[in-house]
Amino acid sequence: MFRLPELFLALRHRNFQLYFSGQLISLVGTWMQSTAQAWLVYRLTHSPFLMGLVVFVGLFPAFVLGIWGGVIADRYNKHTMIITTQALEMIQAFLFAAFVLWGNITIWQIFVFVALLGTVHAFDMPLRQSFIVDLVDPDALPSAIALSSSVFNAARIVGPALAGILVAVTSEGYCFLINGVSYFAVLISLFQIKTKRHPHHRHAKNAFESLKEGLAYSYRTYHVRSIFWILTIAVLCGTPYLTFMPIFANDILHSGSRGLGILMGSAGIGAFLGAVSLGAQKEMRGVGKIIALAVCAFGIALVLFALSRNFLFSFAILFVIGFSMMAGMVSSNIMLQLLVPDHLRGRLMSIYATIIVGVVPIGSLLSGWSAKWIGAEKTTIAGGVLAVIAGCWFLFRLPAFKKGVRVTIEEYEKALPLVQ
Repeated sequence: MFRLPELFLALRHRNFQLYFSGQLISLVGTWMQSTAQAWLVYRLTHSPFLMGLVVFVGLFPAFVLGIWGGVIADRYNKHTMIITTQALEMIQAFLFAAFVLWGNITIWQIFVFVALLGTVHAFDMPLRQSFIVDLVDPDALPSAIALSSSVFNAARIVGPALAGILVAVTSEGYCFLINGVSYFAVLISLFQIKTKRHPHHRHAKNAFESLKEGLAYSYRTYHVRSIFWILTIAVLCGTPYLTFMPIFANDILHSGSRGLGILMGSAGIGAFLGAVSLGAQKEMRGVGKIIALAVCAFGIALVLFALSRNFLFSFAILFVIGFSMMAGMVSSNIMLQLLVPDHLRGRLMSIYATIIVGVVPIGSLLSGWSAKWIGAEKTTIAGGVLAVIAGCWFLFRLPAFKKGVRVTIEEYEKALPLVQ
């Protein structure tokens, strides 16, 4: 159950090749827009609270609606739905660019654009997470997950760096414009994908019953519940450093928008290598320990980053933050994809996506409020300490975690002859 093929095994499948190439181009634009948006809000307001509030508005829809994306993924054609969400995100990027380039955009207009994108993304992310299984054979699934995470973080290296340069010499609006154009690549690739596996049937249960079924399974299955808890705490604790990156770059490290792009790129390099290192392994023994140690390392690195006043040291620490964060996330994703039943995959992955994205707005709002009273540095330190505590708790509970995994594998092996 835990043997990983070679890292690039998934690329033998034409469908995944198309999906991978489209995402590689589009995600560079996505990261450019994300970085430029943070800098735009900072330039207009210089308010840590409003910076946190913008992130909250953009990602809160994922917290409320993300789980329904999983219900849709299990009931309808994921391919068609993804094309729809990607097209809507492209339209948002073009409209955002027009307002920034040809008008005096205000903070309330930014809130509107961010909320619209967040609503679409709430459905798009769980759809894409569960769509990967339709693109490859089961033995190539871990490779596909690792490569998808790798391309996300490769774009995270290039996107912020390009955005930092463009913002310094032109305007944030050009970053939004480039992002809109980049969606053509992903839409072209999606239209060429031909899926035959996992046909969709109308469910006898209504949407609310389907949602309840997915939530009940995640709660009663110990290792699934444990992964969701540790991810929730790690995301909640890690939010402050992401929210306050413009403050760290400009006010503390005095490096400006170019420094922001370089620092974000360092975290992206670390995250990219974290995903690749897991995808290149041939087996996943000790995955629970990987998750626990990754969260501990993440917390320690957050504390060091908040205390740093040296640009090069901060650059190095952000590499560790990116690597440990992605190691924990990819390990959790592979574990869930391998062990959840196919008919519940969309709903379980929507819970995963809701945690990864939907918990961020809660953390942003709390961190923005906290920074208003104790500052960005102390808020980030507090998050790091909580992450270390959570990692130690998970490490202590590893025996129960392994027992839950063994029970799931035994149930799978008993059921396998019935479906062959």
